[in-house]
Amino acid sequence: MITAIQHGATRELRLNRPPANALTSELLTQLRDEVSNAPSRGARALMLSGAPGMFSAGLDIPALLQLNRDQIAGLWKKLYHTLGALACSSIPICAAVTGHAPAGGTVLAIFCDWRERSPGRVAAAADYSPLPAPARGCTPGGKTGRSRVAYGLRGGEAHRPAG
Repeated sequence: MITAIQHGATRELRLNRPPANALTSELLTQLRDEVSNAPSRGARALMLSGAPGMFSAGLDIPALLQLNRDQIAGLWKKLYHTLGALACSSIPICAAVTGHAPAGGTVLAIFCDWRERSPGRVAAAADYSPLPAPARGCTPGGKTGRSRVAYGLRGGEAHRPAG
């Protein structure tokens, strides 16, 4: 569900659950583990990406409807632990928003240090947020986030998702 691709010191974690990269318990667990273990595997930066045209549609609602109350609570805990791993990573994380990112897809991107969006029409929940663009960290076709990523690891070279 996560394809790891090494680009020198940068490790790309590509969401790989077609067609929408919808978030499930298994995907969230694998993403959390990949983010947490990346520094010990020699990564100095992470890039979170999706398929061209679809970053992530957020939680897998059809699968969610099949869960009981305890399973739903467990899924939310896994989501929060994954977001915590993104937010507290000791290395910078860039979200390469490769396509649509409604709901939980936008949440994943917001918890990264830096975001870069694909050119063209991309729907993200942050586009409809009442917060001003700098506060929510997304600008159409732009780059935002903390400077430790923008100027850090490879002399300011842009990191692009493979593919």
